[in-house]
Amino acid sequence: MGGTMLVGVDGTLAGRTALGWALGWARTHGQSVELVHVVDDDRGRLGASVLRDRRERAAGLLARETEHARTGPTEVEVACRLLHGHPVTRLAEAARSASALVVGTHKTGFAQGRVFGSLGLRLAPLVTRPLIVIPTEGRRQRRRVVVGLGDAGETAAVEFAAHAASHSGHELVVLRAGSGPDDVEESRRLEGAVAIARRTMPGLTVRARRTSAPAGESLAVASESAELTVVGRRRDDAPLPLGATGMDLLMNPGGPVAVIPFDAPRERAARP
Repeated sequence: MGGTMLVGVDGTLAGRTALGWALGWARTHGQSVELVHVVDDDRGRLGASVLRDRRERAAGLLARETEHARTGPTEVEVACRLLHGHPVTRLAEAARSASALVVGTHKTGFAQGRVFGSLGLRLAPLVTRPLIVIPTEGRRQRRRVVVGLGDAGETAAVEFAAHAASHSGHELVVLRAGSGPDDVEESRRLEGAVAIARRTMPGLTVRARRTSAPAGESLAVASESAELTVVGRRRDDAPLPLGATGMDLLMNPGGPVAVIPFDAPRERAARP
């Protein structure tokens, strides 16, 4: 794929987990990695001495994380950048020139996320490049890449998932949730997505799966055994809130989740 992956680091386990995942992905896909840390200036309300102290501590944190990335076993080009401002806004802006933005999450359940919020949820409506959210839970046996098929057909999400599956050596599962088993139009939509995946990466093993269960729930369950779970998000001129499917998945990720922006006719709404 090429390009540079941006990784948000903050000295937490979530940030370190995201960094480790990004280094592995970059090695496999021939990409470089840039670590980014944002000094939160509290919208300009901080005093000079407090802001100076934050900057000094942030510079030390970024230096440590960069050293950790460069001393790992992966032969990946690593750079770093220190930014100032609102973390969500600055990360979204910095990601515009990146191949993807990778962040970590501590999310383990919907109730917890409702109370404390989620960086991935706040970033998803703003980021115009692929957003990849990595949970901190221990790595399980993962055998596939899953892509959720929404109402708009999300070609970009299917293509991204096909590349990921091919490079990881896993099969790709195209999942259409919330639909009945006898819907002819649903079958055609699935067949079209499978064809896109096979055309994108010839020789890739692709399976289609349909379920009547809610999309967010189905994808969250699928993510527990997936190397990567991919969903699409319609890209518009102005940021829109993440749909219910994407929100449910990011609140309950069982494994790495990628949110892929795509262009769609304005009169058609996409899930998520």
